[in-house]
Amino acid sequence: MISGGEPLLYKDLNSFIAKTADLNLRRVLFSNGTLINPDNIGWLNVDEIQFSLDGWEQGHDMLRGKGTFKRTMKGIKAAMEAGVPVSFATMIHRGNLDEFDKMEKFIEQTKGLEWGIDFPVAAGSLENNRHLMVSYKEAVPLLAYSFGGGYHGSSEGFACGRHLITVMPNGNAVKCGFYSQDILGDARDGLKDAWLRLGHIPLDRLECKSCPVLAECTGGCRFRASNSFAPDPVMCAVYGISK
Repeated sequence: MISGGEPLLYKDLNSFIAKTADLNLRRVLFSNGTLINPDNIGWLNVDEIQFSLDGWEQGHDMLRGKGTFKRTMKGIKAAMEAGVPVSFATMIHRGNLDEFDKMEKFIEQTKGLEWGIDFPVAAGSLENNRHLMVSYKEAVPLLAYSFGGGYHGSSEGFACGRHLITVMPNGNAVKCGFYSQDILGDARDGLKDAWLRLGHIPLDRLECKSCPVLAECTGGCRFRASNSFAPDPVMCAVYGISK
């Protein structure tokens, strides 16, 4: 997963993509799409581009800035015309609650591989813009629009995080971007060593280990839970579980 911030702002992205072309890896570029165009799509030689689509024009621009929706649409068009598979990621927020039908119709037309929808975590800039947050009750019905993947990746018997490790721009290896202060090591000194320091959480250690839907829920987001072993309130709402 080639992510950021916005990876197209990285001056050596062209070289990075070229040098990783022969690795036995499936490469997915995560982008807001505003910098993708017919001139650079030719060297964006990846297996998939996942576009951040945080609403239709009004809702998307509310979150990402005036005019960004139209630029993102141009990026999506460039990828599709070049034959690059596309997928989408959407965060539920106050400005896009009534726009999911429009997004669904558009995404069906693109034949997108996946539409990941999630409830936002109050971190980063969102901490200073809590008016954009919505209640679990408002959000849960909208999660049903998603397709092509689970809410949070995991592997059998373990909570979210077993499937990934993140390398930050400064080379630090961390569990994921939300855990940027919990450094596992410098990836340049050996990614395997950093991976082995990652504390994977078995499902049978969670506070909700006796929940009847745990095998399906897999515990949800560990950062969103009140502590590493607590229930994720969003997933409890999804499955109608009272905490």
